[in-house]
Amino acid sequence: MIRPRIEPPKVAVVILSYNGKELTERCLQSVMASRYARKEIILVDNASTDDSAERLAGMFPSAIVL
Repeated sequence: MIRPRIEPPKVAVVILSYNGKELTERCLQSVMASRYARKEIILVDNASTDDSAERLAGMFPSAIVL
């Protein structure tokens, strides 16, 4: 009997950030390095005043930045 291939579930990784470019950048690098193929990365910026959301959005274009 041939079993159909089952895809792994899609996973959403939500990262909350507030004025933490360096720490958030390291976190995003770690999540991006994961070999899990079906992931969606969402960065939620909590009204940072250090332009970290804009900078990180430019560094990680595949992440959704809110």
